[in-house]
Amino acid sequence: MIGIVGATGFTGKLVASELHKRGAEFFIAGRNESALRALSEETGNVEWRLLDVQDSKTYDAINGCEVIINCAGPFLDYGEAIVKEAIKRSCHYLDLTGEQAFIKLVYDRYDADAKSANVCLIPACAFEYALGDAAGAILYKQIPDCTSIEFTYSMEGKNNTSAGTRKSIVRAIAANGYQLQDGKLIESAPASIHKRVTTSRKTAVSFPGGEVLMLTKHTAIRNVTTFMAVEIAPAAIRLVHLFGQSLVKNFGDFLVKNAGTKSPSNESREQTQFDISVTASGGSENRSMSIRGKDPYGLTAAIVSAAAIFIQQQIKLAKTIPSGALSPSMLAGPELIQSVSSEHAVTWTQGSSE
Repeated sequence: MIGIVGATGFTGKLVASELHKRGAEFFIAGRNESALRALSEETGNVEWRLLDVQDSKTYDAINGCEVIINCAGPFLDYGEAIVKEAIKRSCHYLDLTGEQAFIKLVYDRYDADAKSANVCLIPACAFEYALGDAAGAILYKQIPDCTSIEFTYSMEGKNNTSAGTRKSIVRAIAANGYQLQDGKLIESAPASIHKRVTTSRKTAVSFPGGEVLMLTKHTAIRNVTTFMAVEIAPAAIRLVHLFGQSLVKNFGDFLVKNAGTKSPSNESREQTQFDISVTASGGSENRSMSIRGKDPYGLTAAIVSAAAIFIQQQIKLAKTIPSGALSPSMLAGPELIQSVSSEHAVTWTQGSSE
């Protein structure tokens, strides 16, 4: 069985719908019984179980689970306990985090334990970093002496976010971040590196992206930098970090709490477009790739569902599943991520080499 933790949240519902559409065997888990009952009716009357990520007495709800999809964030607040429970029960684990600090926590603390339990832990098996990790893996293989890869994210449209996403953004800003320089993780405040985006009036500012950690898991890359194209001055973002992590977290929580509970509509999701520009270099060779699509939330649900179903199928066929704390493309190669994203009209355009 695949179990969805935090199933009644905005993205959790999309994951449940995607698994139902794909005919997967799964159950839903959350702390709100009425919401679980309603979601169960919407998804073929699947089994539902009560589980509160803040109450360890409810964790037995995931007994018998083979694959956990954790949708309950912010993950720095609530994710580690579910990782521990997955390892304890020899259960494969996937989540949707966008928080670099949580990815690092899983990699640093639980890789050895996951290998001992013969399970995989795949944080951030979602829209942004799963795509970036796959693109980085593809370009790295194309350049024999690849030493540097840069990622630049750009979003257009209404880009409304759910309450959970807003909380995770606050955590990402408030936490220490890293970039990879000369083979070492270097602590770097948001926007400490910036550059102009030549095709628009935006500025690309550095932020703590997941690829910085992911690509070192399966390549010998020496330099990875992640950027976000924004319409505000880099100095404004740096000032946020200077206020201090605790103040930013508390003030951000206040804003999130008072921002209302409205989630992105289907219309706004369709109008939210993204472009991930990836450039790789080594020696005298340079290659690039542009990944373009829309509806990051729907794409996230598709990616994590495809990964969970792949694991489920491998278990049924008694085939080997890689163990340890992994990046998304380490599960079944970048091809799985490319394939499922292409089904959702995402285009992968390779640039010419120089």
